[in-house]
Amino acid sequence: MVNDSDTLISLKQLLEEFYGIGTSNVRKREIETLLSDFGRQRHAWKQCFYFMSHSDNQYIWMFCLTNVIETVITQRWISLESNERAELRSFLYNAAVSPDSTIPLFIRNKLIKLMCIIAKFDWPHFYPDFFVNIINLIQSRTTTKVGLLILKTASEELITLKEDISASRKEELQRLFQAHLPQVFTILTAVLESSNNNEDTCELALETCAHLFSWAPLGPHFTPSLLQIVFNFTSDRGDLGAVALSALNEILYKNCVPVTSLPLILWLCEQACHLLQNLVKIENSSCSYNFSLKFIDLIKQVIVTHWHRVESSPNFPAKEFLLAFLRFTFQQTHVEFYYDCLDTWCSFLDYLQLQDCDHILEYGTILLKLVRDLLVYLNQEKELSNDSLNQDEESPKQEFVRLTVGVIEKVCDVLPSQEEVCSMVYEQWQSACAIYTNVLSSNANPQTIQEKDLASLCLILSKLHPYLKPTPAQTSIISTLVHLASTSTQLKLYSDPSYSSYKYFSSTLLRIHCELFASLHTWLSQNSELDEAVYQKALSSCLEYVLPPQSEPRFTPITLQRAAAHLFSCLAYKPHLLPLCFQPLVDNLALTHLDPKARLVVHATLFKCILALQNISFNERLNILTNFFGTLVKVETLSHLTSLLECCKPDKQAEKKLLYAALQPILAKIITEFHQQLSQNSNVCVDMLALFLEAFKSLHDQMGSSFTSEAITTLMDCYNGSNITIGIDKLLQLLMFIVELPSSAFKHFVPCCINLCMQLLLPDNGTHVNPDIKAPLFQLVFSILLHKWQYFYQNSLYDAQVPVDKVDSLKKVLTAVGMSLMESDVTLFAENLKSLEVINEKWKLYSRDFFKSNFLDCFLNVLLNILIQKSHSLLIDDIITAIFNLSSVNFDIFFSHFIPVFLESIEGLDDNQRRSLRQNMRTDTDLPSFSVNISRFISDICRYLIFNDARAPS
Repeated sequence: MVNDSDTLISLKQLLEEFYGIGTSNVRKREIETLLSDFGRQRHAWKQCFYFMSHSDNQYIWMFCLTNVIETVITQRWISLESNERAELRSFLYNAAVSPDSTIPLFIRNKLIKLMCIIAKFDWPHFYPDFFVNIINLIQSRTTTKVGLLILKTASEELITLKEDISASRKEELQRLFQAHLPQVFTILTAVLESSNNNEDTCELALETCAHLFSWAPLGPHFTPSLLQIVFNFTSDRGDLGAVALSALNEILYKNCVPVTSLPLILWLCEQACHLLQNLVKIENSSCSYNFSLKFIDLIKQVIVTHWHRVESSPNFPAKEFLLAFLRFTFQQTHVEFYYDCLDTWCSFLDYLQLQDCDHILEYGTILLKLVRDLLVYLNQEKELSNDSLNQDEESPKQEFVRLTVGVIEKVCDVLPSQEEVCSMVYEQWQSACAIYTNVLSSNANPQTIQEKDLASLCLILSKLHPYLKPTPAQTSIISTLVHLASTSTQLKLYSDPSYSSYKYFSSTLLRIHCELFASLHTWLSQNSELDEAVYQKALSSCLEYVLPPQSEPRFTPITLQRAAAHLFSCLAYKPHLLPLCFQPLVDNLALTHLDPKARLVVHATLFKCILALQNISFNERLNILTNFFGTLVKVETLSHLTSLLECCKPDKQAEKKLLYAALQPILAKIITEFHQQLSQNSNVCVDMLALFLEAFKSLHDQMGSSFTSEAITTLMDCYNGSNITIGIDKLLQLLMFIVELPSSAFKHFVPCCINLCMQLLLPDNGTHVNPDIKAPLFQLVFSILLHKWQYFYQNSLYDAQVPVDKVDSLKKVLTAVGMSLMESDVTLFAENLKSLEVINEKWKLYSRDFFKSNFLDCFLNVLLNILIQKSHSLLIDDIITAIFNLSSVNFDIFFSHFIPVFLESIEGLDDNQRRSLRQNMRTDTDLPSFSVNISRFISDICRYLIFNDARAPS
């Protein structure tokens, strides 16, 4: 018989082999099987005591604790005898508090966690000394740290609970722990006050405070002495101070503050103000990254969560606080901290926006200083790159400008009068324009443009254009912008090689040039009373980038192309400018020199112009538009034409008629060639369907039912009986759009849509549904119910019967709806559940006899099982609401009939547990109580299922 000593040797060899570099995956799986077989033995955990007592190998300790003992505690605890439980508790406690300094911290943490998991089940009834031990350990100088570790872990494990204990036990643990808080906080105060404790002990004590503060309700246990000592640690600007700030933040996160705790919140905010005022006095502050991060969060909580509580207090210097925070904002050396400060200012401005004018004006001087300082800071920033782009195609410099400008714009929205803000911006802008003018005239060193950020100032001025009055001021601004843009276009200094030696100069010039075009787009689109020459000069400037002369190089920076294209789109609609821009573009329609996005903007502009032409006949416009589409189809993909239709939806019937007449040959060709393309060129096939779909959305009235029916029938015939799924998502979207039309002209497509959906959901060959088509497939199913309800029910009476010839169709649709609730994709499931609730709200689906007889119990089963499986935890509230709505059809039947049947269907419960669950199920019929009761019901089921496999010995 193999003894424990030999087993220990074998275990060590296996673990070292498993973690060895040269061990193959096949051998690792063999070892895993051997170790798993050992762990399942009834008394393997007792052998683990021997292993850990006779070995200091970390692999052995972690295997014993994680793979064997933790499994016993979490899955088989109730099957152990009382003396065995006591033995386990004793071993873990002695090992955890052992003074042996060779035990690694991660192993000690694991021992402590297992102790706390046991306490979750046994304290105080079968583990009465659990909390007593913690207190004694903390109060003993030699074991203070381990005591703090256990206390912190107990707070984490006993309060932040999983579904392995009942709801009533959760409440009991919170109540028990809360009763000990006064004693715990008193002891923590003593630990933090003790000069004998080192920094590590103090940091651990503060971390423990932070977790306790995160859940402990506000009350007298938050003693002034404890909070004062915690605040004293913020004098340390390193990690110790950061942990202290974390603890204080946990208190300030609490939004619900009883009247008795208001003095506590006010005191904390006052201390935050003093700390802020001290920090801004320190030049080149040596605050650590974590300290700054936590301190900014502290300031944010004062302003966002508690400002309405403290601003009127005579003891809280509100304006001094904001002025100090203003100074602090511009002292940040990390740009992300600057952004966090801006976010806090935005929250403060949101608060002010809800106040009356007098209240806002109390802070008027501070807000104006904020704008002034932001303008200065905007001009000073030189380091951020304008080249690299993030996923939103935004450079660090652009992000900086956008967020800064956003605050200035928000101040304008909040202040009752914007004149002073506009005046400040306008003066800065004029100064920057003067510097740039000198650069353009070669009278100044090009580096002088760095003194004022003209591009950003142009952006701000454009944002403030609604507030800039009177019109003469606007006219002056536009004239200046046109002059600078025109001169910039003529000189193209950004491409001058003689300036390449100046750092950032070329990119700065390019950014200014783009922003001049963008600003002109804003100002000219809002002003139609300017002199014609102003518009023509602006147009000629941007046309050089939209359609450069053949003799000039075609390369232009993409950002400038796009800015010019958007300005062109604004100018092209001016009647007196249309002849100047229309014919040159018609003659050179390809525009292949342009960036695709810029090209789309220009083509869309030309498209709209053709539709809007009034001085020529319908046939002439049709000829122009037909040639336009013909050229595009030759030089572009069909997707380009689809994009044009997406951004140029005509409103007038005459324009729709013209557009359809020009598109009809292309659409007819698509239908004719679709079947061939389906087997030869999948990309073209998808583009064909996308174009037809977009055309149908805008022009279905012009297409008529005859052409549409023929086209849809042809398209569906291409898929019927075929496994091809290429482009079928577009076909499903097209069918959904048809189903949603109020006209009855396409009613005959409903059974075809139902059959197609079921063919895709339940294919004969047993293949799974393509994930790419699930969303539009389920959308079509729900659209059939929502928009074609009368297909199944001729009237809306609850007791109306489904016609015999529609019973099968309705069963198929509701079966598909049921399948949609089995989706593992959380986002898709959420959409499906929302759609189901919308249908019930409109058509009272759950109350229909047909649904109650055939589907109600099935839907309830599916949703309750989803809660048990915890697969969609983010949607628990929505799922429970849906269960409530389903149950509300007849609560008596739900509680007396459905729940017992449902419990019988759950494998892994015994009769006593089912009886207990039924008896504990409360029958409240209001939504809040029902939600709580269902959550408890599910939690208790999960707890029983976790432990039931421990009843029989392994």
